[in-house]
Amino acid sequence: MNSDNLTKAEIINRATDFAPVSGVYFLIRSGEIRYIGMSSHVRRRIIQHQNDGRVFDAYSIIKCEPGEAVRLEKHYIRKFDPAENIEHRYDSITRKSHKKNVSP
Repeated sequence: MNSDNLTKAEIINRATDFAPVSGVYFLIRSGEIRYIGMSSHVRRRIIQHQNDGRVFDAYSIIKCEPGEAVRLEKHYIRKFDPAENIEHRYDSITRKSHKKNVSP
């Protein structure tokens, strides 16, 4: 179908709901997960990242309740260690360095 000839009803039927969606999101650039975050309004937060100048070309969302989002965000940051999750990376580096200094 030619996009120039859509009716009002067809446009409305294609609409995506902008209702708040809670969950974990993954910002992706060049096929790599660059940042993982969580929010009670994921789409709004992703737009904020764009407006703040964070560069990404795709995103993925896992919809879940806020309590589960906390757990999943930590899990996936540990699993994928994204380059732009500086605060969480610092925590994991600090934990690793403390483990190295502990005597058996």
